[in-house]
Amino acid sequence: MSEEKKKTNGTAKINLIKYCVLLVIGILFCMSPAMGEAAISVVLGIGFIVAGVVFLIVSLAAQKSLLTVTAIIGYGILAFGILCMTAKVMDLIFSYIPYLTVAIGSGITLDAVLGLTVRKEKNYFAFAIKLIFGVALLVFGILILTVSAFKEFVSVVLGIALILVAIYCIVKIISDNKKKKAD
Repeated sequence: MSEEKKKTNGTAKINLIKYCVLLVIGILFCMSPAMGEAAISVVLGIGFIVAGVVFLIVSLAAQKSLLTVTAIIGYGILAFGILCMTAKVMDLIFSYIPYLTVAIGSGITLDAVLGLTVRKEKNYFAFAIKLIFGVALLVFGILILTVSAFKEFVSVVLGIALILVAIYCIVKIISDNKKKKAD
């Protein structure tokens, strides 16, 4: 087997694992928002821990020291990964999403209106898209903040979307592998 085929096969396996994790997170979001958020916390925590360890290894290999700028960045990333997995850091981050959605939706809506009235933009299609997207984000954020059952609904929709994306990507990887083996 050539080096290129080995590399492609390894990448396909990594992507397959990645999309299987995405599939599991989607299923957890469909079952319960709290379980989905916990799964994301664990996956992000593991990702940050691995990245922090890589920074430390690079620092040790390149400069034979664990007191370099790279190592200190690695310590910070490692600590954040551990914090993501142990504390309610992700809950804090998730709690900002509705407010961020309202702010971004308001900004996009205001920009669309200003573009039409103040800047005299003539692209009405862009105006319509901005306006629809801005109002949708604004309403979406307000619904998350005010209707408690809406968060459950959004979690199920997000879970279904993650499941569909994961299944599509897994099937595509498998079919691409079969095509490459046939060639």
